[in-house]
Amino acid sequence: EDPMKVPTKNVVRVDPAAAFVGWLPTWYENVLNLLTEERRRGRSVFGDAIAPEIVAGVLEECFRPLLASFQSRLSSICPSSPPSSSEGSNNVGSFESICALYESTLQFLALAYDQMIGWDETTTSNNSSVESPTGHTLSPAELQEKIHTVFRTV
Repeated sequence: EDPMKVPTKNVVRVDPAAAFVGWLPTWYENVLNLLTEERRRGRSVFGDAIAPEIVAGVLEECFRPLLASFQSRLSSICPSSPPSSSEGSNNVGSFESICALYESTLQFLALAYDQMIGWDETTTSNNSSVESPTGHTLSPAELQEKIHTVFRTV
C-alpha cells in the first residue's frame, strides 16, 4: 500500500443542503446578537439620533457579501429542474429542508424588524433628519426604507 495515499473509506461526505439548513439559524442568531450589541454601542458612542442608521448599515453589510452564496445554496437545495436519473438526487434538499430555511428566515426577519423598527420609532419619532457619522443625513422615512430594502433582499 502507498503510505501517501489518503484513505477514502473514512471520508465523511457532508450533504450541502443539510449543512446549510444547520448553519443558517445559527448565523441569523449571530446577526441578531450583533445588531443588539451595535445598537447598544451605537447609542453610547454616537447617541440615539445616529445609532439607528449605524445599525441599519451593519445589517446591510452582514448580508451584502453573502447574497450570491445564498442564492447558489438555495438553488442547489431546490433546483429549478430536477436532476436526471444519472445524477441522482442525493444533493437535492427535501421539502422539509426548504421549509426549515423559510421558517428560519421568517423568524429572523420578524425579530430583526421588531428590533430595528421599534427602536426607530422611539428614536426618530420627531420626524427630524438623522445625521450619520459620514455626514449624510437620512430622514426617518429614508432610514426605514434602507432597513426595508435589506429585508426585501433577504
